[in-house]
Amino acid sequence: MIKLFTYGELQRSDIQIKILGKEIDGTVDSISNWIVLNEFDHGTSYLQLASQPQGIVFGKVIEITDEQIKILDKYENAYFRYTLKTDNGIVVETYIKDNDKINKNDIF
Repeated sequence: MIKLFTYGELQRSDIQIKILGKEIDGTVDSISNWIVLNEFDHGTSYLQLASQPQGIVFGKVIEITDEQIKILDKYENAYFRYTLKTDNGIVVETYIKDNDKINKNDIF
């Protein structure tokens, strides 16, 4: 099972059902030294993580299968998966749009 930290629409049960065919319960958690930005690209709004000392992102950790992560990788095709550690000490994958707002030293 893969532990995925979700901080945007992947937390929503309707989106999970639309993409994966079912709702996936998760555990509330957070990741320090990051913030969520609302970015715009060609008229489309999307959430983006950015490195920010003393920042904190609240989200949910869900456990998914290898097959489900492949489906999510296609859905989140503008993002890359990075490994981070949550404030509860859980090593997770999360989707981050690769950009200059990422401090590569913050990646686990």
